[in-house]
Amino acid sequence: MDADTGEHRPDGVTAPDGPTGAERPRWADGLADEVCAGVRSLTPDPGPPARPGAARPATARPARHVVVLPGMGALGYLLPVLRALAAGGARASLLDLPGFGRRGPLASAPTVRGVAAAAARWCTALPPDVELVLVGHSTGAVSALLAALELEAAGRPPAAVVLASPVPAPGQRSLPRMLARVPLAYRRDSPAELAVLADYRRAGRDALALLRSALAERPERLIRDLRSPVLVTAGRSDAFAPPGWLVALAHAAPSRLARMVRLPGSHNNPYTHPDAVADAVTALADEAGSRRRRRTAGARG
Repeated sequence: MDADTGEHRPDGVTAPDGPTGAERPRWADGLADEVCAGVRSLTPDPGPPARPGAARPATARPARHVVVLPGMGALGYLLPVLRALAAGGARASLLDLPGFGRRGPLASAPTVRGVAAAAARWCTALPPDVELVLVGHSTGAVSALLAALELEAAGRPPAAVVLASPVPAPGQRSLPRMLARVPLAYRRDSPAELAVLADYRRAGRDALALLRSALAERPERLIRDLRSPVLVTAGRSDAFAPPGWLVALAHAAPSRLARMVRLPGSHNNPYTHPDAVADAVTALADEAGSRRRRRTAGARG
């Protein structure tokens, strides 16, 4: 726990070593930039009270930490939803994995499994009483699913898992098929998201390696082993995540708390509709927390 702020932080956090000065993008202003377990994280400063009607954590005990894994290793487009989560009362951290957000060696192999292993290692460094909510977007959803399975196997299951705009859907498991859907998948997105191009310039061929690794996975099989509560979600106009695919994933999850919800926007709706995405994350975490507390109370009774 941070002695100054009272916030839970991973053990072994070091001084920031991410981009500084001219290298640090403007969208990173107001973010704590830290490194733990070899992984850089970006965390918003505590936000103002949530807007009227916004979903908030049902309880402050235990502390909630939402950990977000980016799609294709790009960071900037997820800052709006990160800040929305923080404004709702949670601590929210975006992990720079595999490490395209800065110059220098990568923090993990540029594969969804490499990202998952590094994310699980980072999450394991959190205090054991933290309510961990693991969120992944796009290719990051595959990594979040794999990381959650690894954490469950290690006896540190997440309180909830959110698979946002998960890829690859059946019928889209090749580069040509993915590329054919790009115009429709992003049709409700904003040109301002092009700020992430700097991350891809640094990534070079590693970005393609990351995408190819995602296309080789079968999330509908992986999710059968996930015991944690899970939400599968995407924008209504996201051609990468059609509704039938979302329903199939949610139905394949064995958890009694498995939800599917479609939200406004297209593939990158964490950027264009951050409040809607943050509210969906918070609603799942609140419901999971309520069920967990009822079970605990019943066991004590």
